[in-house]
Amino acid sequence: MREYNSIVRVLAFHVKQKNYAYTDILSNALNVDAVEHALYDAMRDYLSLCTSQPQQKAQQKEPQQKEMEECCPSPEEVKYIERDIQRLFEEHRERPLIELLRLSRELAIKAVAGSIVMCRSKEGGSGGSQAQ
Repeated sequence: MREYNSIVRVLAFHVKQKNYAYTDILSNALNVDAVEHALYDAMRDYLSLCTSQPQQKAQQKEPQQKEMEECCPSPEEVKYIERDIQRLFEEHRERPLIELLRLSRELAIKAVAGSIVMCRSKEGGSGGSQAQ
């Protein structure tokens, strides 16, 4: 599962923002299309939220906005997100559907668990910022 940390991070970001739509879809998916749409939509919304925020002075920002920005990816991380989604589907193309569905549920569970510790290192705690 380590190889999909960027996907878990995207999903955990949405859970941290109290947006459970993507994890709900992944938890209940019955076909490849549902998984694919949920992951790409989650990635697109994640990048949109993180890159479209107007730059304000730190003291003028709402606490929730500061927290969201702290959880956004660095420019280096962004390039890995889509690559990891593409790799997930390439790796599961010839496998039984049940394996992809099992993985989608595992990603959703890890995202919910990961949202609890997400950004902890940026908030002063110890440990990494990615869900494991």
